Amino acid sequence: MVSYEKVRQTLKTTTLAIAIFNIIFAGLGLISLPGLFAIRSMIDSGNTDALQMTSQQIDVLKESVTGVAIAIVIIGIIANIIIAVFCFINLSRLKKEKLPTPLPYYIGIVLATASVIYTFIASTSMSGILLQIGFQAIFIFLFFFALQQIKTLSNQN
Repeated sequence: MVSYEKVRQTLKTTTLAIAIFNIIFAGLGLISLPGLFAIRSMIDSGNTDALQMTSQQIDVLKESVTGVAIAIVIIGIIANIIIAVFCFINLSRLKKEKLPTPLPYYIGIVLATASVIYTFIASTSMSGILLQIGFQAIFIFLFFFALQQIKTLSNQN
C-alpha cells in the first residue's frame, strides 16, 4: 500500500530543491550578463587590449560570446525563473492537499535537454561536455522523479 502522505512529502522536498536550484541558476545567469555584454562590446569595438589575452584566446572568445549565446543565456534565465515560480505554486498546492501541475517539470526537462544539445554543438572541451551532461542528468532525474510522484498522487484521487 502506498503512503500518499510520504509521496506528498517527497514531492514537496523535490520541488523545493528544484526551485532553489533554479533560483541559483537564474541568479548566476543575471550576474554573468553584464560581463557577457561588456566582452561583446569590447569585441565589437575592437578594443580587446583590455582583456589581456592572446589573439588565439580572443578568437575563441569571439566564437563563444555571440548574440545567439547571449540570447540563450537570457532564455535560460527566464526559464529558470518560470520553473521556480511554478514550483512555489506547486508547493502551495501541495500544502492545500491539491494536485500540483506538472508544467515546471516538463519545462525543466526541455531546458535540460536543450542545454545538453547546445553543449554538444558549442563546446570544444570534452571535460566541459561531460560536466554539463552530468549536471543535466541529475536535473532530468529530479524532474522525472517529481512527475512520477505527481502520477502516484493522481492515482489517489
